[in-house]
Amino acid sequence: MTGQVKEDILNRFFELGVSVDNGQITFCPQMLTAADFTDGELSFTYCNTPVIYRQGEKHGIKIETEEESIESQYAVVGKRLAAHVFARDGYVRRIVVSV
Repeated sequence: MTGQVKEDILNRFFELGVSVDNGQITFCPQMLTAADFTDGELSFTYCNTPVIYRQGEKHGIKIETEEESIESQYAVVGKRLAAHVFARDGYVRRIVVSV
């Protein structure tokens, strides 16, 4: 990849509000507008894991894994599950963030 392509990718993830800190993935899409959503949703992948932003009344996250579905009011993927996302092993099936 050229430097410009890498910069464009990093900028887009910044715009989407995705950040990694201390092994955790945080979703904070403050730069998005209603025009970025189609039918109330915005979908993308992060490390081959589908991520869906849904417009809603409550903020929070739902992490669907092979074994369970975890919900939290904080839009953070903890270290254990983030490690699976980074490994691209498919254990985390999708992440749904309510914004």
